Amino acid sequence: MIVLAPYQYSVVVGIILFDGWLTFAKSYSKSARLGFKQSAAHSEYLLFVFNILPHYCSSYPHSIKGNRHMP
Repeated sequence: MIVLAPYQYSVVVGIILFDGWLTFAKSYSKSARLGFKQSAAHSEYLLFVFNILPHYCSSYPHSIKGNRHMP
């Protein structure tokens, strides 16, 4: 069991409520992985969050190219 500091816990809950998601590695696993995406315009926010939770991250943030379709 991982115990987060209250500030870190608030950050994780905020990410899940707004633009994040949790996935499970395998159907029988009890461990979840937190993820979220941001546009390049919000890269400072992504790095800010990463710097709050670096000990719980398995890798550094990375960029992917994607297309957004606006109606």
